[in-house]
Amino acid sequence: MSVLSRRDWLRNTGLGIGASVALPGLLPASEMARVLGGGVAYADMLAHMERDVTTARRAAGPVRLMYNENPFGMSPKAKDALMGSWMQHAWYVPPIHDEVRHTFAKHVGVPADHVLVTQGSSEVLSVLALAYNMAGGEIVAPWPTFEDLPRWGDTLNATVHRVPLNQYLDHDLYMMDAKIGSGTKLVFVCNPNNPTGKVYTREELEYIADLCKEFDTLCFTDEIYEHIIYYGHADDDPREHICMANINGMRERTVVVNSLSKTYSVTGW
Repeated sequence: MSVLSRRDWLRNTGLGIGASVALPGLLPASEMARVLGGGVAYADMLAHMERDVTTARRAAGPVRLMYNENPFGMSPKAKDALMGSWMQHAWYVPPIHDEVRHTFAKHVGVPADHVLVTQGSSEVLSVLALAYNMAGGEIVAPWPTFEDLPRWGDTLNATVHRVPLNQYLDHDLYMMDAKIGSGTKLVFVCNPNNPTGKVYTREELEYIADLCKEFDTLCFTDEIYEHIIYYGHADDDPREHICMANINGMRERTVVVNSLSKTYSVTGW
């Protein structure tokens, strides 16, 4: 697919000007970005937000999904199972590690050697950044998004292209198209995006996949919030979550990260 035909496709489908609008409750971080300016780190934005909402949290107790603040806490059954097995695995690389890997591989339909179990997504984000950017190179990511990969890229002196969201808080595929090239080592896709809640359509994922295949680059896809779509799905809501690995030609060209922490409220364990 040529660059021209890709852009024609964007124009004809309307995706270049934004096909969806983020929910109002998901806008605070983006509003903060506009107030503080484009150069402010995501962590700094969250720090400002923390100071601003401390009083409101004490009064009303809002749930901040980007921090996995489940007001109900861990499931009592999950807690009992965890505590009941705690002393059975008090050693390095316990046997259950392999069981987890094989169980998850079966669940998502891939061979067990395609699964890497890590301590949270930050570990695998840092590993991928080191593997692909120790010798330089470029990372392309929407902005704002979960900032660990771009931050690791900065640390490794990679060229990090942070592509601003458009006026509808959608990912600017025109600009991502312009930034992805022969020097690109990683393309970062957070689906749904943290903190804006953007959900990619199949057409958008296929568009990014075509770019990755054309320039022979790896797509790193953070899908940690996929379950929120399923649980919050309304009958008239057309959104659905599509795994990048299920896009044609991307099974061997993408790394997908998922987590137990958000869905099962086990952050910190």
